[in-house]
Amino acid sequence: MRHQDWPSRLARFYRARRNMPFAWGTNDCCTLAADWVVEATGIDPMEGIRGIDNVVAAGRTLEALGGMREAVTARLGEPIDWMLAQRGDVVMMTLDGRQTLGVVMSEYAMAPGDAGALLVPLGTADCAWRVG
Repeated sequence: MRHQDWPSRLARFYRARRNMPFAWGTNDCCTLAADWVVEATGIDPMEGIRGIDNVVAAGRTLEALGGMREAVTARLGEPIDWMLAQRGDVVMMTLDGRQTLGVVMSEYAMAPGDAGALLVPLGTADCAWRVG
């Protein structure tokens, strides 16, 4: 269940992340999405698998978990059609040829980029998961 003040938490979360550059283990797509879920609900979907700080370890972990979609589904539940995603939900999209997680802000999803948060059109999403 989301905290009642999740809309203001989402705005603060975006402000905190908008200038934060991509970094494995602290601001990659999985930690960004998981950190939002923690902020919104108090539950950490990455419990037990945090601390992955490089692309090789991330790839191995995701492979062991059955892939990005399967790993997120195991922690957030069954995915929904991206067109049903609402503010604060998590989406998976393809950016630069890679599956990437983002957080729905409105008609955009926030994802980590080299120089800070990217706002990616929601229409690029493949699927979504409800948060709380």
